[in-house]
Amino acid sequence: PKGLIDLDRAVELYPMATQPLLGRATIFISLKQYQKALDDGDTAIRLNREYPGGHLARGMALQRMGEHEKALASLSEAYKRDPKDRATLHTRIICYIATRDL
Repeated sequence: PKGLIDLDRAVELYPMATQPLLGRATIFISLKQYQKALDDGDTAIRLNREYPGGHLARGMALQRMGEHEKALASLSEAYKRDPKDRATLHTRIICYIATRDL
């Protein structure tokens, strides 16, 4: 996909930027390439532990991989940093339902 090509280039040009990693992780999730999305989330966290997007990308990838407990841990970190983010809230709810921790 063209968006992925552009984001690959952005990651290459700006290796210390977290936003292109989140964008690329989102595309990887839509392509069901969850390990690549997880890797980008982990990289974003290493670059800036306070950036909620890295934790969100990691949590979303883990949720899609069926690792709901691990996903909840990452999503909780994202939630601490941005409690109003809808994607974080939505994915946390999905994980709570999957783990029956309502």
